[in-house]
Formats: sequence, structure tokens, C-alpha cells
Amino acid sequence: MRLFAAERFVLGVVATLFLVDAALIAVKGIRVDYVGYFICSLAGAGVFLLGQFYRKSGRDLRIAAALISGGLFILFTLVASVFNYMFLPVAFPTIDHVLFRVDAAFGYSWAGIVLWAATHPWVGTILFMVYATSLPQLLVVVITLGFTGKERMLHHFLVTGVLGACASIVFWIFFPTFGPSAYVQVPQWVSQTIPLAVGNTYGQELVRLTTEGVVYLSPKDVLGLIGFPSFHIFMAAMS
Repeated sequence: MRLFAAERFVLGVVATLFLVDAALIAVKGIRVDYVGYFICSLAGAGVFLLGQFYRKSGRDLRIAAALISGGLFILFTLVASVFNYMFLPVAFPTIDHVLFRVDAAFGYSWAGIVLWAATHPWVGTILFMVYATSLPQLLVVVITLGFTGKERMLHHFLVTGVLGACASIVFWIFFPTFGPSAYVQVPQWVSQTIPLAVGNTYGQELVRLTTEGVVYLSPKDVLGLIGFPSFHIFMAAMS
């Protein structure tokens, strides 16, 4: 296997998180959708191995770099999302109340912004599309940097994303947050007017996970748990 230092680092992180995930799942007795995770893992591993084939054969080193980084990115998102869930129910008090006071000091209201977006549906729809495509945006950057031969920038981008995600998760473990949707109800007509990435139902599920934890884990049901620091803002900056 031919890997650059950055690729070896990310692969090491993926392997470490995988082992930790497996151990915690066994200890906690969590049921897992093994078929779903196998299919997702197969996609990431397949892309990674295809990149290895291109690199070893020397057919196209640019395609190889893009595929290897893309595969590692997919595998990391899988093991990192599971790792985040392993710390449910939360062991430390949430700091959402502190963040609400900070919001108020700046005159910011999440509910007010959501209501405003609902009265301007085109704005709410665009914002939802930007949010929903955050991960694909990162993959587009990975592919673009790889296909243009900018391997150093590609590896910088990949390692930055991995370190940023790990830092967010570690912070969240000790200072958990779930965001306003877990505490503030918005009118029903809002969800009928604009698509909501984080709405009342989403918030209610986060509250349940806070106290009950997770008993069944499936890639199709995984939610974004971290309210702060917002990894979506971090991904936006990366893109």
C-alpha cells in the first residue's frame, strides 16, 4: 500500500476510531445496522482501493490522489459519527443555557431568524440546500484538488477536516450542546413553508438521546448531535 504521510495519518485515525467504536458498542450493548454500515464502508473502501490501484499502476496519479482522499473522507465520516454517538447519554451538563445568554447579548434569536426565513421561502430553501450539501461540497473540493494535481493542498485540506471534526467531538463530550431546536418550538406552518434541516421533531429526538442514549445505531438514522462548536460552520470555511 502506497500512502503519503497525511494519508497514513488519516487512515490511522480511522482505524483507531473504528476499534474504539467497536469496543464501546460491545460494552454498551448497542444493536447495530451492520448491513447498512457495511454497504457504506464498502463504498468508502472501494473508492480508496481504486485509488491505490491507480497509484500503483501509475495510470493517473491525480485520479489516485482524489480517490484515496475521497475514500478516506467517507470512512472517517462513518467512524466519527458513530464515535460521537458513543457518548450518549451525555455525562456532563449541557451549556446551551450559556450560549442562549450570549445570543441574547448580541440580540440574536434563532426562532426569529427561522420565522423570518419562512416569510421569505426562497431564502429558507437556499439556506437548506447549502446546509444539506455541506458534505458533498467537501467531496467536490477533494476531487477538484486531486484532479488538478494539488496534492499538498489536498492533504492539508483532509488533515484539517479530520482534526477539526475530532476537536469538535472532544469539546462536545465535556461541554455538550444540542442547539435551539432542542428547546425552542417553532410554529407548525414554518415546516410547511420551508424545508427545515433542524426542526421541532429533530430537537425532540436530541432531547431524548440526551437522557436515554442510543439503543440501535443505523447510518440512515444518525443525526448531527453537536450544536457548538458548529462543524457545519467549520466545513463552510473549509469549502
